[in-house]
Amino acid sequence: MSLAQRSVDNPVAVNLFMWLIILGGLYYAITLEREMFPSFEPEQITLRVVQPGAVPEDLARSVTRLLERGLQGVDGVERITSRVTEGLSATTIEVQDGFDRTEVLNDVRGEVDRVAGDLPVDAEEPVLEAARPFFPVIGVVVNGDVDPHHLDRVALDVRDGLLDLPGVNRVLITGRRKKEIHVTVSPERLEEYELTFEELGQTLRGLNLDAPGGTLEGDRGNVGVRTLGERRRALALESQVIRRGLDGSTLRLSDLGAVSETFEDRVEDGRFEGKPAVLLTVFKTPEEDALEIAAAVKAYVAKNDGLLGGAVGLGTVTDLSRFIEQRLDLMIRNAKWGLLLVAIALALFLELRVAFWVALGMPISFLGTFALMEWWGSSINL
Repeated sequence: MSLAQRSVDNPVAVNLFMWLIILGGLYYAITLEREMFPSFEPEQITLRVVQPGAVPEDLARSVTRLLERGLQGVDGVERITSRVTEGLSATTIEVQDGFDRTEVLNDVRGEVDRVAGDLPVDAEEPVLEAARPFFPVIGVVVNGDVDPHHLDRVALDVRDGLLDLPGVNRVLITGRRKKEIHVTVSPERLEEYELTFEELGQTLRGLNLDAPGGTLEGDRGNVGVRTLGERRRALALESQVIRRGLDGSTLRLSDLGAVSETFEDRVEDGRFEGKPAVLLTVFKTPEEDALEIAAAVKAYVAKNDGLLGGAVGLGTVTDLSRFIEQRLDLMIRNAKWGLLLVAIALALFLELRVAFWVALGMPISFLGTFALMEWWGSSINL
């Protein structure tokens, strides 16, 4: 007996199945992830090791190279790329084609566990995970003719607020100037106390300051300064003892020059509506819906813009969800007109009742496709 004959003989089961497709398809059509491009999982593994206060040279020698040597013999590893910054070693492991990333990840984890005992005692436990892509959704601008310190604090508060929104996994700040401590030393004072620029730089390297490091700049060159402890404010630095005399006298940094907290020299100038601005770009993972995240961000901006006062404003830019909405509207509009034209064409050649049921099969087929897309883990991408 053919499928068509079975369907005719069992109308209740067929109608029940049709309504299941309709209801399930409508539900999944609403809940499916909507994004600009198809989601993908990069064939990469990331490995991070934090060693607080370690300079890049020491970290590369005692951590990065040790891990790289151990990973060279793991099957499925095609390329290893490392980046070392102050206190952080970040390694990216690319998986060869034809190898399962999960299996390679387990092999890499075993090798990392094997060499973990040889890492420095003050290094934190290695963090190993499969790389995940992040996609930009919308940008939030914080702008105002205010003190840079105030603008920086507001931008950080807004970032924390955005990270609390559902679906937001990462917020990247652009245009924020890093804080610095400037030490302006008088050459005459150096000569008076019989100090050289290099000796002062060497002394500053040994101070117990909580700052990521920097460069002491002067007319005779630059001296790298590494600072690792607890005191970071300019007032604390001013009171630092540079030298003690045999008679008990002390020479402090404030005796040689002025110390001030400021921002690094501006490399790029961000402005919005003619005012200094900081840009916060909101990212999502493949599992999140771009339209829902954009709507939540816009609601957050509308709610908090007035709370900041007139001096600092919030706005949205680069809203990629707008393109998704436009293309979804175009797709739905084309589907409506296409269904209407097909129904008219069928009605011209078939009985109206037959034409209706044949035309009805088109949207039901699409609804069934939406249900299968959810089962396959696909998304509506345009």
